[in-house]
Amino acid sequence: MRDESAWGAAFAPQEPAREPPGGRGARELLEWLLVFTAVLLTAAFVRAYIAEPVRVDGRSMLETLHDGEYVIVEKYPYLFDDPERFDIVACYYPGDRQTLNVKRVFGLPGETIELRDGVLYVDGEYIPQDMLVHLSLDDLGPITLAPGYYFVMGDNRPNSLDSRDVGSIERNDIIGRVRQVFFPLSAIRSVEYAP
Repeated sequence: MRDESAWGAAFAPQEPAREPPGGRGARELLEWLLVFTAVLLTAAFVRAYIAEPVRVDGRSMLETLHDGEYVIVEKYPYLFDDPERFDIVACYYPGDRQTLNVKRVFGLPGETIELRDGVLYVDGEYIPQDMLVHLSLDDLGPITLAPGYYFVMGDNRPNSLDSRDVGSIERNDIIGRVRQVFFPLSAIRSVEYAP
């Protein structure tokens, strides 16, 4: 014979467990802190390894990029590959890790760079620069780049502080590639150059 009172007690409605005073609020606070921490860590990861927004400051990249525009600096491509000629990159100059500069790569490691009346030669071979609107009649070099170093210049040569002035840029100081203007919305466009 079954004990009906025990059987009925097992299926009787139970009162919800009571939380200690302040328990629910403390748990919710902990959940919010965990969500906030996860969001911060994800944002830090994206900014460190995927992409980050950068404001163009100055006229050195006219007419490709304009002062005050915001670009997306893609970092992930350079985690596995190196910059190529004509890539627009965000980089730090030697001795200045505070200011991020946006310039175009013209010289690759081991190459010899020379400017004659503003005309670019790499290893003695003429390199077209059709992306330039503002030319400069500079003479420079020849300069042979060390392994791991790049030669960058702005597209607006008369108004650009670049490798002609600060020297070549170490690979570790190039943080990413610029391919897209995303702000202002009326200026959204690709800035990739196809020679």
